[in-house]
Amino acid sequence: MSKIILNKVSINIPIYEISSKRFFSLNKKENENVGGDKIVKNNNINVKALIDISLEISNNDRIGLIGHNGAGKTTLLKLLCGIYQPDQGSLKIEGSVSNLMKPGDVFLEDATGYENIRRMLFYYKQDINKFDELLNEISEFSELGEYLNFPIKTYSTGMLTRLSFSIATSFVPEITLIDEDFGTGDIGFKNKAQKRMNEYLNKSSIIILASHDRKLIEENCHKCVLLNKGRVEMFDKSEKVLSKYYD
Repeated sequence: MSKIILNKVSINIPIYEISSKRFFSLNKKENENVGGDKIVKNNNINVKALIDISLEISNNDRIGLIGHNGAGKTTLLKLLCGIYQPDQGSLKIEGSVSNLMKPGDVFLEDATGYENIRRMLFYYKQDINKFDELLNEISEFSELGEYLNFPIKTYSTGMLTRLSFSIATSFVPEITLIDEDFGTGDIGFKNKAQKRMNEYLNKSSIIILASHDRKLIEENCHKCVLLNKGRVEMFDKSEKVLSKYYD
């Protein structure tokens, strides 16, 4: 049985070096409305990207993540797929995880397409004895051909999206994480990608979808988490949370 438990999880993300004087001279309204709280120490800024997040997500849950830009949606997805680790609190995940996120979040740009495929299959803890089979399947579905022998820094955005989507949907995970900004590439790829996506989602035990699209959330999620400046403002049935946020 799949499960995700977060207990008072916080994440601080270092941004850049900047003088405290310059930071506090920025428009105050701008600071308050965008992103999480900020800490300035020794001329360094850290954003409190997630603050005291406590959630329990169980088998068969379809969860929508909503909130303004910078509220913490993508950071939470990155935490759940292992890109970030908690600075405070604890995270427990039972079940295999796959993520449909922007390609730049998961790939090494100097590695070839094939090298990135192998790296991601290790990351997703797939059976090494099935690597050759999965490599062939991913290559065929992505339609990237000889480009898989080239470093992915030579790829267009559409090619990167094809590769990322083909890898992430080459097996059925117990937990699926989706960032709305992921997209499915060019028009020629979208039709078969949509069909594969529908089959893929129907087989996942837990789905977590970050989106600004109310209709998309209503159609795919029965519960919602409303994030505000890195905090959980509300976690309830989708209709209640969506009504609070949009109405």
